[in-house]
Amino acid sequence: MFEHIRVKMMKWYEKRRKIDAPGAVPENQIIVSHVAKTIQDLMVWQARRYRILAANDTVYEIFSLENTKNFVVKLEYMTCTCFQWQSTGIPCSHAISVILARREDPQTYVQAFLSIDAYRNTYINAIFPPNADVADQPLQYTLQNISTDDESDGERSRDKVIAPYTNRPPGRPRKQRIRTGVEGLFGTKRSKRCRRCKSLGHSQNTCTSAISGS
Repeated sequence: MFEHIRVKMMKWYEKRRKIDAPGAVPENQIIVSHVAKTIQDLMVWQARRYRILAANDTVYEIFSLENTKNFVVKLEYMTCTCFQWQSTGIPCSHAISVILARREDPQTYVQAFLSIDAYRNTYINAIFPPNADVADQPLQYTLQNISTDDESDGERSRDKVIAPYTNRPPGRPRKQRIRTGVEGLFGTKRSKRCRRCKSLGHSQNTCTSAISGS
């Protein structure tokens, strides 16, 4: 199972290292391609359908021209009352409308983990097979593993795990039965029956009953 996961991870990393590789994206693009496409779609279809009212330099109220809903965008905290910006890290259509009105680039308002640099750093370390270090020093590896039959037998004897020495104590092993909850911690004791008066709770040695004639 672990070998199957390792192979899948090697293929996964190799495939994603080729995505947004240097030279495959425009020079002015600083975010991954699928996020850039999402922002482009929002700019074309939704971001230009709102009316903007500024409270100050960072807080804006957005009115929809299609319904009566309004939203509040805070550029300083990168938040919107629709909560799409906070949940995805990508500016929502309300935020993009404000960013375009300010003549700024929406890419600069995307969370850092969606940037191209963060994406490349995620897959920069390759996953190597377990015996990849053997190919670095093939001669040394071969000489260390060549041994005679006697040496192999000696190594096997040294690697053999021997059971620890134990000394059995004298006498019969003690047996303690696991008692049920009804019996209690020590169980119920059996009542004695007197052989003379046939009563319970004492023996014939301590019996005080009168001796009847036969």
